[in-house]
Amino acid sequence: MHLLCVNLTGGKQPNPYFATSAFAKLAEFEPGLISVGNSLEDKIARLEVMFSEQEYTIQSLNDMIAQQDQEISQLNINLDLIKVQLRELRNELSIEIDPAIDKPPHY
Repeated sequence: MHLLCVNLTGGKQPNPYFATSAFAKLAEFEPGLISVGNSLEDKIARLEVMFSEQEYTIQSLNDMIAQQDQEISQLNINLDLIKVQLRELRNELSIEIDPAIDKPPHY
């Protein structure tokens, strides 16, 4: 059995190495999925379970990224407020500060 893989130009070509390595990796990940004794329905069911688990993982990661994005936005708002308060305090204390000190050395 040969799998067809699509190259970047859109042409299809048989690639026996790809087929062998893909089956070997799948057999490592899910032993018994590529064996002859299993029915096609069992193989499809296992693939559906694997797909569902991956879909759940992707959704969980997406939710976590969305939450972190909100937290980062809130932290940026808080940072801007702190900068304004710091400027106001400096003005109230009328301390002359060198503007070069305000920026980190890597700027």
